[in-house]
Order: sequence, then C-alpha cells, then structure tokens
Amino acid sequence: MHRIGELQDHEAVAELGESLTKKGIPYHISQAMGENHHKIYTVIIENPEDVEEATSVFNTLTGIPPSFEIPPEYEKIRSIQFTPITPSFIIVCVLLYIFSLFPLGKELVELLSLFSKPKQFLSEIQDGQIWRLFTPMLLHFSIPHILFNMVMFKEFGKVIEFSKGASFFLYPRGKGILFFVPRVR
Repeated sequence: MHRIGELQDHEAVAELGESLTKKGIPYHISQAMGENHHKIYTVIIENPEDVEEATSVFNTLTGIPPSFEIPPEYEKIRSIQFTPITPSFIIVCVLLYIFSLFPLGKELVELLSLFSKPKQFLSEIQDGQIWRLFTPMLLHFSIPHILFNMVMFKEFGKVIEFSKGASFFLYPRGKGILFFVPRVR
C-alpha cells in the first residue's frame, strides 16, 4: 500500500476516486480528523505499479505541475565546451556593434555591409570586395538584435563546432569562404 497524498475537500476526493476508477487503479481512502476538526482524506494505492499513474492523476487534480525530466541529449549539449571560435565571433560582433555607435564606426559598417551604394546589384563584390559576402553576419543594428543573435550563436555555435569542427566557421565543407565571383557587366 502506497500513500500518494491527502485532501481536505470531500468533492475533490470524489473526483479523484472517479478518475482512478476510470483508469482501473485500485485504491482506498482513509479518513482522519486534523487540526481545527477538519477531515483529512488520505489516498492510498494498493498496487505499487499503479503509484506513478495515480500520483499523476492526483497532481493534475490538485494543480501540481507534472514532473519534467531533462532529456539526456540536452545534458550532453550543455556539457560541450567552447573552443575559441564561438566566443571570438561573439566578442567581434559586440565590439563592432559598440564601435558602430560612433561616427567612425558608421563608416566601417558601410564598408562591411553587403553593398553600400545602390548603383548596381552587388557591384562592390563584382569589383573585388569579396569580404562583403561574409562580413554582414558580424553586423547588428539594435540591442535586441545583437542580444538575441549572440545568445543563439552561443548555444548553436558550440554545437556546430563540436559536430563539424572549429574550422567549419572559416572553411565550410572544406571549400573555404573565399571563392571566385565572376565579373558581370
């Protein structure tokens, strides 16, 4: 016999009994007098194999949230150690954001953006400014923007580094970030 909880409300006891009966869980309820002459109903489950399900029914009825177990995969992800690449990217992004708040920084942002003047689509890249293909990932334009991105990058960056290797950020799929862009005129 296993005690799963106590109730003071007779209607709640009746509702619990109905729920346990519907699930085919054998139980019995003992009654005692508590402080201030209130009745206390103790719910007792007869079979040990029914205790977990009966406890879940009792907790649901009384408003106790179900227990939550952290999956072992999440624990493995949390245990992954950082390599220098992810924190370095985060530091560079934060420093660029702070620097972009000053007049000289605005010029740097323009130089690192995908394009600076809307003359021809990607004309700067066609003129050889290849860095403009990957430097926009370092730029952020508001505090919520950089906070969200850096929190996500912190979580996903270490997983990518662990699974693909730290060099993946610099050389995705072994091809590298520098590639030939044909000149279109």
